[in-house]
Amino acid sequence: MTTIDPISAAKEQAPAWAPVRIAVLVMILCAVYVVSMFLRGSVTVFAPDLARQLNIPPERLGFLSSVYFLSFAFAQIPVGIAIDRFGARLTIVGSTLVACLGCLWFAVATHAAEFGVARALMGIGCAALLMGPVTIYGLWFSTEKLSFVTGIQLGVGTIGSLSATAPLAFLVHTIGLQASFIAVASIGGAIALLVLLFVHNNPPDRPVRAAPRETFEASLRGVVEAARTPSAWRLLVIQFAAYPSFAAILTLWGGPWLADVYGMAIDQRGSLLFLLAGAQAIGLFLWGPTDRLIGSFKRPVMLGTTLSVGLLTIAAAIPLPREAIGIWLVAFGLTTAFLPVMVAHGRALFPDRLIGRGITFINVGTFAGAFFLQYAAGHVIGWFQERGADGRMISPALAYQAMFAMFAVILAIALVAYAGARDPRAEASGTARRGRA
Repeated sequence: MTTIDPISAAKEQAPAWAPVRIAVLVMILCAVYVVSMFLRGSVTVFAPDLARQLNIPPERLGFLSSVYFLSFAFAQIPVGIAIDRFGARLTIVGSTLVACLGCLWFAVATHAAEFGVARALMGIGCAALLMGPVTIYGLWFSTEKLSFVTGIQLGVGTIGSLSATAPLAFLVHTIGLQASFIAVASIGGAIALLVLLFVHNNPPDRPVRAAPRETFEASLRGVVEAARTPSAWRLLVIQFAAYPSFAAILTLWGGPWLADVYGMAIDQRGSLLFLLAGAQAIGLFLWGPTDRLIGSFKRPVMLGTTLSVGLLTIAAAIPLPREAIGIWLVAFGLTTAFLPVMVAHGRALFPDRLIGRGITFINVGTFAGAFFLQYAAGHVIGWFQERGADGRMISPALAYQAMFAMFAVILAIALVAYAGARDPRAEASGTARRGRA
């Protein structure tokens, strides 16, 4: 006798209101994530100019940018608790307002420490702007559709990454850095209001997931339970290296690499980084449904990771010819775009009552990794620039090749750890095949 889960069955139905209501929901949540992605990458195009203006060495520049990811990572566990206690909608609104405060602080900053505080506020504020929407999608859509919808979220979100390249370079050149970030704060505040007015945690006419009345101690026990879930740590490890290797290039070191090695001006850097962000946007839509098509979470992730390690190894082994840079950036953006499958894999490991804490626990890996790779890359670049055998500066090309080599090694180690993860999609596909047999 087959048992039908009424909640899952309800998710599969399509009431008359569904298309419009769902379209509005997805558009607003995507808009929130666009702001997050813009702020994540909003340093790279003017990073070389900022470094010269404030006399910042590479290792300090790495920390200045990556403090966004460090604060983001530290905020994940509190965000997960907030999502499960107060609901994703209110958590998203509060987080967005903190991000807007960070933008305003960045606009008036004049010293490196002030820029660092502003970046930290942005990181804290953006900490709920992917996991909050994913939590809502997990309650509005079936598990089978979650990676596809998450792919849409991530793909549309890369409009923010694209805007932080050539368009931001043009905007800063036209109206200045201060006015640019005041404008972003205003847009973020307007989107927070739309979330408050039009986004709901649960779909209408379906069972409402009551917010658990847990003590703070019980909430922390839930975090521990999520961390002890089989394969959770393996997902955390792959997320420590997969997206961060892409983010380190797009959100910070891509600009200095193109400036130091190839002598490119801000408009040229912005155009090439636009290609990287655009390729990632296309790739997110392409990778999104692969787990359903292949019947596995792990196989698409392992394929994308292997290809990414190969591209990083090429960039580490030889200085890329100038005419090949665009091709390499497009290829790297496409191969690293399997994040929707990783997010869906992580979601599939946890029961509904632990959604917020579970997926934010795994997401700690993403942003701890982004912080570590950006910060460590700054030290690697600084070390190679300062310590030639004859006491003179080594070629900048060698410094950045060492950075790519570090990324490749860390990503390869993460791939080995991830290979042993449990694969709920493959298990379900195997059970279905045995049932048909």
